[in-house]
Amino acid sequence: MSKWLLFCGRVLARLQRWPAAVTAIYLAGPFERLTSLQKGQLLYAVLLSNHSIVTRCIYVRLLRRELDRTADDNFWLAAMAQRLDRPRLAAAIYRRTGQQNHTKEELAVARAMAGLTESIVSGSIYKEVSASVDALKLMPGEEVVVVPAGSNYLPLFELWLEQAKRHLRGRILGLALDAGASAKLGSSLNGSVIDLSPYFVFDVDGQIHERARNGLWILRVLVLRELVSRGHRVVSLDLDAVVFSDLQAMLDGFPEADLVAQQDYSIPMEVARKLGFVLCCGFMVLRPTDATKAFLDRYAERTMVELDDQLAINHMLAAAGVTERVTTANYFTFRSNGVIILCPDKSLVSRDIGHGSVVRHFQQHGQTIAELRAQLGLQPADFTGASSDR
Repeated sequence: MSKWLLFCGRVLARLQRWPAAVTAIYLAGPFERLTSLQKGQLLYAVLLSNHSIVTRCIYVRLLRRELDRTADDNFWLAAMAQRLDRPRLAAAIYRRTGQQNHTKEELAVARAMAGLTESIVSGSIYKEVSASVDALKLMPGEEVVVVPAGSNYLPLFELWLEQAKRHLRGRILGLALDAGASAKLGSSLNGSVIDLSPYFVFDVDGQIHERARNGLWILRVLVLRELVSRGHRVVSLDLDAVVFSDLQAMLDGFPEADLVAQQDYSIPMEVARKLGFVLCCGFMVLRPTDATKAFLDRYAERTMVELDDQLAINHMLAAAGVTERVTTANYFTFRSNGVIILCPDKSLVSRDIGHGSVVRHFQQHGQTIAELRAQLGLQPADFTGASSDR
């Protein structure tokens, strides 16, 4: 019966019958019978039906059935509370978990997530980010390039920085995820670093703990919002979005837009099927227009509910709709959510490691840096190292 119910849950989700999908997966049995993938499917269905009375009633039943069985169960319940736009409840679950008898790592995750969620509830997260930007002492109107990095990614950061210095203008700002990265980015970028390490917990392999990872996407959007609100044009890049030619020359060939972003056909898939594309947050350029500032206010709020910047921005597009679409050989533009958005053609900004004349935002598969350089067509350097997935 449980297999049949889980199958029904997948089918109902594919049909976007989200409350029904929540019901089917809930009836399939307790969390201990579900894989992480199946619990993730439940979490996503909860998010996309978070105003449904059915979904909210089932969540109450889930609390009664699953609360305090394990730390991981509590983390799933807290994540669902956040997707239901109930951050106070999520903070209470994290705080409760942090006071129980769990492993050192689980307690650290619970306390870190409680702190982040409580900052969101109180609104103090905005002041914390503002104070971090104050410390950078940026010049008025100075252009800023934002990139996140952790210690496990420092060899890739060296490759990324080498290309960024050749092809980007403006001050490069590193978002450091741990103390080691903070020290390295600080020395490489002349102190232009925001230390986000207090918000994260790492596992034994040095990766951000799965339950704490969503904080990165929240904090990145909040940093972008703060910079744009101060009048800075911002280029935001993932560490695996490597620049290959003059970015400004590409932008000069486009009409003005509030937001330039990479196009993709990936998550969230229901938006990709509806619109024919999604925006990928691995490459974005944000102009400090009034429209962009207002959009980023809404985007930050949405990301703090969805806990994922790419899901949030694309669900905003799907909800508002896309109008005034214009397509040319090198880009397409459209209007949505009060802003004009431009997507460069894939010949310019690509997800392909061997394709994209300006930016290549590739998928990594455990290659060494030497192997990546060869695949990217770059000359060998004096360092090697392993890269890893986002």
